[in-house]
Amino acid sequence: MKRFWRLLCLFILLLILPLGVFSLAVHTEENPYHNSFTASLVDKYERLSTVSAPRLVLIGGSSLPFGVNSGTLEKALGLPVVNFGVYAALGTRVMAEIALPQIRAGDLILLAPELDAQTYSDYFNPDILWEASCEKPSLLKGLTLSEKEEMLFRWFKFAIGRKKLEGESIPEGTLYARSSFDSFGDIHFERKENIMPGGFDASQPVTLEGLQNDAFFDFVLQFIRQAEKKGARVYFTFSPINQAAAVYSSDAAKALESYLSGRLGSHLLGTLADTTYEASLFYNTNYHLNEEGAALHTKTLIRLLKEAGVDPATDPSAPDDETPPVTQSEAMPSSEPSSSALPYDPNERFVVIREIGGNLFVTGLSEEGKAQEALTLPESYEGRPVIGLSSDSLTSDVLARLVIPGTYRFFDSYIFDGSPRLARIILYLEDPSSSSIPMQGLFDGCDPSLAVYVPDESLAAYLSDYNWRIYRSCLKRLSDLPQED
Repeated sequence: MKRFWRLLCLFILLLILPLGVFSLAVHTEENPYHNSFTASLVDKYERLSTVSAPRLVLIGGSSLPFGVNSGTLEKALGLPVVNFGVYAALGTRVMAEIALPQIRAGDLILLAPELDAQTYSDYFNPDILWEASCEKPSLLKGLTLSEKEEMLFRWFKFAIGRKKLEGESIPEGTLYARSSFDSFGDIHFERKENIMPGGFDASQPVTLEGLQNDAFFDFVLQFIRQAEKKGARVYFTFSPINQAAAVYSSDAAKALESYLSGRLGSHLLGTLADTTYEASLFYNTNYHLNEEGAALHTKTLIRLLKEAGVDPATDPSAPDDETPPVTQSEAMPSSEPSSSALPYDPNERFVVIREIGGNLFVTGLSEEGKAQEALTLPESYEGRPVIGLSSDSLTSDVLARLVIPGTYRFFDSYIFDGSPRLARIILYLEDPSSSSIPMQGLFDGCDPSLAVYVPDESLAAYLSDYNWRIYRSCLKRLSDLPQED
């Protein structure tokens, strides 16, 4: 018997020892994700855990912190507000599961995922969830056993990635950072206008395909029952929708609303039309509102809640005097002539430049530009800054290396479609959150081994940025650029 126990202990030791050695090898003194956008989940969870009920709890993705003025909601409804929206890729189901153990009697819960087949599903991203929760893993206790197993399985990959970023951090003053959230969980960062070329992200049209997901709404109904057992009320509503990006018909909208009404009954709040707004009210994605849009969407939510029987404490049209001031961000670039004209840029001869919406964009290559294997884009044209690249603007059979100055902030989809040799891009943009890029298709058409080199001090910001992180597999430090380049 003693021999059996000795062998068992040895077997367990052999299993644990490699894990311990690995943990020591990848251990970092500082968390490089401490100021990441997703790390705001820790602060939101803390607020949800400590603010006394009854509360208004908003659960969803990033359209909530970009689209709601919680101070106005709190004043109008007489309830403390917890904006529990972070990032759609964390998963709607997971966000609801994390929140559920902290739901209390009297709470009013609003589920408002972005209108997308991924958020209307059981999808979640364990890698991003580790980034969000690594400072407080205990907040994951509400996850299912299979989700916890998936998190454990992905921990090794996360730990290696964190080790690679040792010594780096997201700088203050970046939009997609933990420091950009206020105490409610709202984004407070200056965003006056729509910065998307054409007013919407054409790579991510808003469709209604795949939204009638029975398995997902089975979970929603289960969540409603569990929350109601705790004495809470739950409503499901729509996220803000950029009208310019909506490609569905009125019949499709009616079909979805009919489906949701049949599944959710009185728990459905509002219609698609209620939360569809013109493009000028959005900021940098088809779901992120600018400041004016957030004010309007907040009034919409107050009206819908009032119509559902939630008694507002004050007039919802009253101004919010307690809204914290927004963080001052770097002003977006402008192509307006400056008081002193910019010097002539010799690289302008390689490209075709056009004015789009009052700003200068590269829209194509000149005949001389089409023959270049290595190309540096111009910073200016006729004394005005060039700030963006339009679709198909850099199609070339020979282009292999491209330098993009830091003035470029607007990137359309499929810019490089038909440039199969392009394997090196040097991008000098220091603040990725000041740019507008498509959610897919940015580097389509390039060499499969494409590497995009960004300033060393900005890499962590790129890797945690809401949009740029989608392309993280090709992002590298500028200092890692091979010497021959």
